[in-house]
Amino acid sequence: MSRRNLQLIGGVIILQTLPAVALGLYTRWFHRGALIAGWVASRSDYFADEGDEKLAPGTAPGQPRGGRRTRTAGLSTDGVPVNCSTGTPSPFRAVTLREWTVTFADTLHSMFPNPGEGPAFMRILMPLPDHDFDVTEVAVPWQALNAAGHQFQFTTEAAGTVPAADPRLLTGVILGQLGAADEPKHFYHQLIQSPEFRNTVAWADLNPADYDGLILPGGHAPGMRQYLGSEILAAKVAQFWALGRPVGAICHGVLVLSRTTDPATGRSVLADRRTTCLLKYQERAAYLLTAWKLGRYYRTYPAYVEDEVRAALDSPGQLEQGPRVFNRRGTATDDTSAFVVRDGNYVSARWPGDAYLFAKTFGKLLDRSPVYGDRPAPLSSELRDQAAIGPSEAAAP
Repeated sequence: MSRRNLQLIGGVIILQTLPAVALGLYTRWFHRGALIAGWVASRSDYFADEGDEKLAPGTAPGQPRGGRRTRTAGLSTDGVPVNCSTGTPSPFRAVTLREWTVTFADTLHSMFPNPGEGPAFMRILMPLPDHDFDVTEVAVPWQALNAAGHQFQFTTEAAGTVPAADPRLLTGVILGQLGAADEPKHFYHQLIQSPEFRNTVAWADLNPADYDGLILPGGHAPGMRQYLGSEILAAKVAQFWALGRPVGAICHGVLVLSRTTDPATGRSVLADRRTTCLLKYQERAAYLLTAWKLGRYYRTYPAYVEDEVRAALDSPGQLEQGPRVFNRRGTATDDTSAFVVRDGNYVSARWPGDAYLFAKTFGKLLDRSPVYGDRPAPLSSELRDQAAIGPSEAAAP
């Protein structure tokens, strides 16, 4: 193989590798596996072409080998642009690798002027009780946001605890009914095999500033009281809330926020926010359907979740109910029956049927979150749009 061909091969490898590396490091637009597969495929195709040229001796210069395309642009050893198939001068101006690298770096800098301003992988904190959390409200956000490249830190009361979901939601609450749907159960079985789920940290050991987002899932079985009523966890939640970073709460998880006191005001952190939560008609209906068999399984506390959350707000009208639903649930592709409320950096949802839309909306909060270094900055008051999101707005790009 000639020196010219070696230079060409080396240049092509470099030019096709740098974009893949840059896109993988500076963006989350492409799946890392797809980038690697594309790079390998391009390398295989290139060397297959070179092999075809070597296996066709006697072919006239510039004539295609075996019907394959020929190389048409490159550099000669003295830096003159040439047609690599014929050796004749090329109309294209030759550029050095240094010139190309500088141009490529300038392009990246124009896209992301500061290291922390491009799309970034965020660290999401999700506290859990030791057992009885809702399958869908944990597994669906984990799957959706993990697939987008974000990292989760699960946290329990004691470090190293491997939490477990409410088993009835996996097998069916009554006669195989009222449990989680098949897809969330599949996500849950993937979740419990993940290393982050098994390497929990203690609530007391958390440094809220280490995380970019907080998700508070729900659940109604008795084991949830450990998480819903923890003063230690509430103190950590108050510290995170003060940072102004994205917070999401669904179903009973909203109770954690309603019970968390803002040290600056002495009121609930939700006092001046708009929110939703598990609604009274939903909680009552589930209780009446199952009380004959399971007693107060669906009544975590004597007070309804909606009543306690309303009491923490400055005005009862700040709690939004959305469309009335009983058994229709949103899915990954259909948000018709789902509803969430977004108030600035805070998003809330009512029940497992909203979990997919909740996860999508929380992901958008992460995407729009300002970043200093590798951590989001507090949102300004101008960014608090006080907007409730229904299916149409949440599905917008």
